[in-house]
Amino acid sequence: MKVIKSADKLEETKGECNEFTYSLFKYLSNLKDKNTATRKLRLGLLVDYFISFHSLSRVIKQNPQIVAENSNIPVYIMNYLIETFTEVTPNQFDSVQYVKTPRLQLKLIFYIIVSSLIAFEYSFNIIPLAKAMKVELKQMIQYCREVGCSVDERKIKDDIVTVTLKAPLTIRTDKFAKK
Repeated sequence: MKVIKSADKLEETKGECNEFTYSLFKYLSNLKDKNTATRKLRLGLLVDYFISFHSLSRVIKQNPQIVAENSNIPVYIMNYLIETFTEVTPNQFDSVQYVKTPRLQLKLIFYIIVSSLIAFEYSFNIIPLAKAMKVELKQMIQYCREVGCSVDERKIKDDIVTVTLKAPLTIRTDKFAKK
């Protein structure tokens, strides 16, 4: 992905990124404070890398450097993602493979949601994010609620489902969770 140097160059990158990343960059290009915009733009790039990593297969058999090159993620970020969101398991050919377990996959999804909330100032439309991650909307709403977001059921219409993280934080306990 190209580095966006100004709001004028934003339209040129529209075809290179998913709808969610484009909407995030468009939102950030309208911020008045350049320091805040730069910091949040970096966070937006990290969210894009998270989404790209999420779309990789559950089992990564290649060297992390090769995976980084193929997915356009910097090597140092790919190493962080593999270290944080996969478990190393040996395979039968005396090499290692990296497995995204269901628990670590959920951890990645929650990182994506929380990072997106921070970038969008704690309220955003989750439909583009659900499409980019290839997750059903109903499941994405569930994930957002587990993070502590509120979703107004009456506002689910016209491809806009806004989730909001309000203070004070209310943690939802799942009725099926082990106690």
